[in-house]
Amino acid sequence: MYVAPIPLHLLPHTVELYRLKSDDRWDNEYSDKPIRVDNVRFEYSTKLIKDKTGSEIQLKGMLYYDNVNSKPKDTIFNVSDKIKFNENEYTIMFIQPILAIKPHHIEIGLI
Repeated sequence: MYVAPIPLHLLPHTVELYRLKSDDRWDNEYSDKPIRVDNVRFEYSTKLIKDKTGSEIQLKGMLYYDNVNSKPKDTIFNVSDKIKFNENEYTIMFIQPILAIKPHHIEIGLI
């Protein structure tokens, strides 16, 4: 079953991705040079999710990355990386690939 890519008019945003370089429990160090990610969708959220310990955490946003139309292609997102959107910074809490026959898009929960 073929599922069409998310249309470009639904992917109007650009974000900056900062990779986590080191995590020493007291202070996280992130890359100095962000990766610009174009043609994504950012939506504010108030959804409650549970972390590994069962504590409830409120999401601040959801980021949608399309495997065809978002650029750069094959961007890799990792939990604890930072996303900057409209001068606000968010931390990636979870990454959920959505599959059709092949990967269609990625939904990324941000806190």
